[in-house]
Amino acid sequence: MKTLISFLGKGDYREVTYKLDGLEFKSKLSIGPIKEHFGPDQIYIVGTEESRWDLLTNIEYKKIIIPSGRDEVELWQIFDIMAQSLQTLPKEDGQGQSKNELIFDITHCFRSVPFFVVILARFIEFINKDVLIHNIFYGFIDNQTMESKIVDLAPLLDLLGFINSLNSLEKYGDPEDISELLSQKGRKLWESKQVLPPSLKKLEKTLNTLTATTKMTYIPQLNQIAEDLDSLLKDPALISEARTYFRPLLYMTDRLERMAQRFKISPEWRAELEIARWYNDNRHPSQALLVLREAIITHVCMEKGLDPYDGEKREQVETELNTERMTKKEPLIKLWDSVAQYRNRTAHALTKKNTQEINPEKAQRRVQNFIEEAENILTRGTE
Repeated sequence: MKTLISFLGKGDYREVTYKLDGLEFKSKLSIGPIKEHFGPDQIYIVGTEESRWDLLTNIEYKKIIIPSGRDEVELWQIFDIMAQSLQTLPKEDGQGQSKNELIFDITHCFRSVPFFVVILARFIEFINKDVLIHNIFYGFIDNQTMESKIVDLAPLLDLLGFINSLNSLEKYGDPEDISELLSQKGRKLWESKQVLPPSLKKLEKTLNTLTATTKMTYIPQLNQIAEDLDSLLKDPALISEARTYFRPLLYMTDRLERMAQRFKISPEWRAELEIARWYNDNRHPSQALLVLREAIITHVCMEKGLDPYDGEKREQVETELNTERMTKKEPLIKLWDSVAQYRNRTAHALTKKNTQEINPEKAQRRVQNFIEEAENILTRGTE
């Protein structure tokens, strides 16, 4: 289903030649050419009481009255009116199409409302998952030729999306939003009978795999995925494709490369230690504890010349460590005892009653201390 949402002011609108997708239309309002070209299933016209409603002859539409947006109070009133009006849009057009494609026309907006609409459009996508912002049209008029070229400002939404995805990457080490943006780009290209270029498509799949692997804490696979990602990010073909189809990615590659480098460390115990640090740095202390515990086992396995990927050998080492922590006081054994206890409390979601007050912030700082302590103890053990 396609829904056109057009804004109407109170200006003295004159007939101009609108240019859209290589076609020309004569009209006083931009809504005419957009309606004719895209054939929306329903139309909403947004305006004030003073808007030129008299110009909307022969157009079937639903009216949304808003204030003029003179101050912050009125802007929030516009926000509430638009959000409530668009939150309950029909989900299907009777032919099984479950997404409602919104086409915004802000040509005849007034004051600061056009900027507000772009941000509001992004918000609408968040509160209504059945909505897809398809276009945000604006007609630039040349008063000398009386021609108006209608351009699509939807890429501004892509930029807002990149800001969100960059925040997720920086704050939580999560590249999932970037892969989702790549997927959305692929769908838009497919609609225009194109395909996402191969290197960008490969990046989308690699980031999806990396995201799933880190969320499930599948540590052994991270090294190879990181190798693939690092190699892909250095591929000139990817840079070229990003410059053409996905330009903001060019400003993210350095962050993704740093992430990949953190998973490419050897030997195995040091890689696991760095991964534990990465989890804690990105606000996942529970997973950091889980990996740190395994890093200690891996270190002991390698010190004894055992295969760290042999499940039986790992269980053997774990049993020995649990036995020794009852009697021995060496730094490694004490570290294992502390980490194991903290890990067990976390694994059981702190469901056991405890008379001591639990301070989650202090516990998270304790994980950082464990990682630093492990760095000192395990490194000394290999010197």
